[in-house]
Amino acid sequence: MKEFLIRERLGASSFEDIVDIFNSVYEGYSVPLSVDIEWMREHLEVHDICRNLSSIYHDQSGSLVGMALVGHPHPRAWIGGFGVVSKWRGRGMSHPMIEGTLQTLSDSGVRQVSLEVLEDNFRAFRCYQKAGFRFLRNLVGLEGSPGVLVQGCEAIPCWQRESGRHSRRSSERLATNFVGFIRPRLC
Repeated sequence: MKEFLIRERLGASSFEDIVDIFNSVYEGYSVPLSVDIEWMREHLEVHDICRNLSSIYHDQSGSLVGMALVGHPHPRAWIGGFGVVSKWRGRGMSHPMIEGTLQTLSDSGVRQVSLEVLEDNFRAFRCYQKAGFRFLRNLVGLEGSPGVLVQGCEAIPCWQRESGRHSRRSSERLATNFVGFIRPRLC
């Protein structure tokens, strides 16, 4: 890890702090993303985000560099939010962040990790491939509450979904295309 990059567990951070960090990390992405406390509570619950495996990264002055949210259905994990704030993008911060996240997961017994990346986020593609992830499948993102795809159906965590398996409600619109990646073995 770069020597000036400091990692702390998400742990007991308040929902307000998590929302502020998440919104800072995703500011300026090709698909606008700004969430509120209700969305974040549902995201953490539906996707089984483990706050003790998730991390916030800072520089030595305490300025936010990035975050990693990790869903943990042991022995597989899903990275449900990974990003770097705009002022640090393109400066190599994602590499030590993803390596630190993968080491934490490996140390906790996780053997397989998956994630999704925006189709046009080529820097993220390179970062994940360098960290050992490989292409798994193309995915389509729909707007709506996290985890809920069809009204009246049970919420399905994203790591259990198959592309094209669910129909859209007429009130949902296509948000973007994603590419799914997987790191089959951590050890």
